[in-house]
Amino acid sequence: MDLNRVNLKKVNFSKADLRGANLRNTDLRGANFSDADLRGSDLESVDLDYTNLMGVILDETQLKYLKGKYNLQDTKVYVEKTGKTISYIEYCQKES
Repeated sequence: MDLNRVNLKKVNFSKADLRGANLRNTDLRGANFSDADLRGSDLESVDLDYTNLMGVILDETQLKYLKGKYNLQDTKVYVEKTGKTISYIEYCQKES
């Protein structure tokens, strides 16, 4: 799914399966991604200000773009090496 450069402000993506979607350079301010699956999606240069990320599943590659820029404490991370999804907080504890 190619959503590159689309204005998706305040769209409800709750529980959506967006694995592999191209969201690069997309305005997602205020969108609801609660419990959505974003593994493999291109999130480079997205704007996630004021976005609900509670329970969203991310992958380790996406953290490079999002870590330190957004509050990820309520997200989950898919760890390819183990094939498991863990909380972001648990992921950070294992990485330190």
